Amino acid sequence: MPYFFGTMALFIGLISGSVCGQSKIPFLKEQLVTATMDTARSRIYYELGGQYPDIAVDSSLYFLNRSLISGKMADNSFLIAQALWKLGFVQMYYERNDAKAISLFYQSIAIAQKHNDYLNLARCYMYLAMVAYHQRTGNWTDLLAKAEVYAKLAHNWQVLSDVYAMSSNIYAYNGQHQQASETIRQAMLSSKPGTGHWFSFALDYAESLVAIGKTAEATAVYRKLSAIKSQLSRDQSDFVHYNDLARLEIGLKNYAQAERLLQSMVMDERARVKPDSFHLFIMTRTLRQLYKEQRNYKKAFQMANELADLRVWKSNKEQTIDSRLKMTQLRAALDLEKKERQIAQLKAREQQNQVYLTGALLVAAMLVSFVVVLQRAKRRIERQSTELMQLNHTKDKLFAILSHDLHSPVASLKNLLGLTNWGELSQREFAEATQILNKQVSTLLTVLENLLNWAMSQMGGIYPRFNAINLFPVVDEQISLLRPIAETKGINLVNALPSDIPLTADANQLGVVFRNLLQNALKFTHTGGQIEVRCSYEPTRYMIYVKDTGIGIPQALLDQLFRAGSATSRPGTTGEKGAGLGLVIVNELVEANRGSLSVSSKEGTGTTFTIILPRPSYITKSLQSEYIYN
Repeated sequence: MPYFFGTMALFIGLISGSVCGQSKIPFLKEQLVTATMDTARSRIYYELGGQYPDIAVDSSLYFLNRSLISGKMADNSFLIAQALWKLGFVQMYYERNDAKAISLFYQSIAIAQKHNDYLNLARCYMYLAMVAYHQRTGNWTDLLAKAEVYAKLAHNWQVLSDVYAMSSNIYAYNGQHQQASETIRQAMLSSKPGTGHWFSFALDYAESLVAIGKTAEATAVYRKLSAIKSQLSRDQSDFVHYNDLARLEIGLKNYAQAERLLQSMVMDERARVKPDSFHLFIMTRTLRQLYKEQRNYKKAFQMANELADLRVWKSNKEQTIDSRLKMTQLRAALDLEKKERQIAQLKAREQQNQVYLTGALLVAAMLVSFVVVLQRAKRRIERQSTELMQLNHTKDKLFAILSHDLHSPVASLKNLLGLTNWGELSQREFAEATQILNKQVSTLLTVLENLLNWAMSQMGGIYPRFNAINLFPVVDEQISLLRPIAETKGINLVNALPSDIPLTADANQLGVVFRNLLQNALKFTHTGGQIEVRCSYEPTRYMIYVKDTGIGIPQALLDQLFRAGSATSRPGTTGEKGAGLGLVIVNELVEANRGSLSVSSKEGTGTTFTIILPRPSYITKSLQSEYIYN
């Protein structure tokens, strides 16, 4: 079956290393000396590793391992995958270590897949298919199909044609000559015309045509190849090139020329220090086929005897390979059994570890929960401590207020009553004292009301009673009550509110609000000043302004006006005193009535308090209806 051995010779030439033989090694070593980049060194080491398999396998493995190391230092995934692939090939073909080769091929595949390195993926799957076929393990057709897909994605005609050629070789070896002819034709069409690869595939195709009885078509192919043989590029080893030329002469029936070529090749091979027995086997087999076609049975018998010796070598080598294969398979079976036991042990340990881990997680969760609870309790205690300190401070201030602001008017009242009873006051003095006492009692009443309201608010006792009210009379009543004080100080107190301001609120609480604001305005406004209450409104709310022309509020006190216990109380323009709680109560009462309070002031100019209260819903809806219809 010359076609089969011709194809095998092709693969030996492709994978045995160099295009130009050993002559390239010195040139590569010179390049290695001057190389400075890891990428360049990796490529040169790779080329050297490809030159050495036929000379010294150890040297080939050394250079390929150096290529792998340099590729890793350069962090170049392509160079790493390429070095691993070549190492796998040397292990498969020269060391006959299929197990090691498979491991290296899959390492290369793992790296190539991460980086879409289709070329090295195609190479690895092609030779994995060869291993699968030799060992009868796995589906070699599926592996070659993958190699074909990746070779097409890589746009590499050489690897693609090699995939087809390998498939054709297997078909031919199994006697499936029609499939072999079709696939070797694909290899020829995929390869680059004029190259040594293309020439080899074309010869294989012609021999496949002879095998299926298409002699005339085969002869036409041989003649075309003969016409262009001198134009071929030398891109394969010398053995493959000259063996292909001999195959061409046999196909053209030029037996004498074919014999000269083959005899010359045999002599050169035997003259080598380490003749390649497989090369001799291929050439001797071709010579025997040549002599059989010439009907030179004597020489054919002589070649048969030589083949017998080479067959012994081949048989011994195959037995060695089979022995290694069986040992590998046995070792793999033992490793598998050992690994299964280890996996079972690991699973048992993993279950124990999971139990321990679950327990540890539960304990950790309990600890974390305990810490969280402690932190929350700590924060709550700290918050309560702060609140207690504030309440204690407020309590101290209340006692100071009670001892100072309430003691003075009560003592004055007692003294006045004593003087009156003793008849020590004239009618004019009594009238003046009465006015002073009236002012003090009014202040005392306001202080007591504010203290009462504040104490109720601290105990959660401010509950407004919402009713439909008119704000105008509420404010007017407070102005009437305070007008005598205003007249005493010569202050013009003006109610500029509209006569009808409908609200839904607590009238008593709003009365306290405006009494406090008006008293504050009177307290801090000089004689001849003016206090005005006016209003503006929007569709959903009223803005009521209490504006005075008094001394104003310093900027430093503005932010503390509505805080209980803050030092915001100041004497008035005529020495009036206060408890410092009025504005706190005002703010709380306004908020309780669904409103808000703000203040703007400028020292020496006056102060304006703005109370914003919501307009009743029926008014809002009515206004919305007017907007719709208008």
